[in-house]
Amino acid sequence: MEIGGMRDEDIEVAYDQGIIMISGVRSEKPERRAYHQMELRFGKFAVAVGLPGQVDVENSVAEYADGFLTVNLPKIIEKGGV
Repeated sequence: MEIGGMRDEDIEVAYDQGIIMISGVRSEKPERRAYHQMELRFGKFAVAVGLPGQVDVENSVAEYADGFLTVNLPKIIEKGGV
C-alpha cells in the first residue's frame, strides 16, 4: 500500500475476524511550493480488506519503509487427516 510522506506512528494496522484494517492520518506539511498537480491526499484514511482464510496473528508482521506499507499475514494451514 502506498502511503508516502508518513511516519510509523501515523499508521495503524489491525486484524479482527477475517478483516485487516489499515488506517491513519496523513498530515499536510505547510511548505511554500508550487505544484502543477499533486496526487497525494491528506487527512484521515481507512482501508478494510477481507481475507479468505485464517491468519497466524502471532507471526504477522507490518513494515513501513520508503513510503510503502508491507503486511505479511501467514495463513494457518489446517492439518487434514484420513
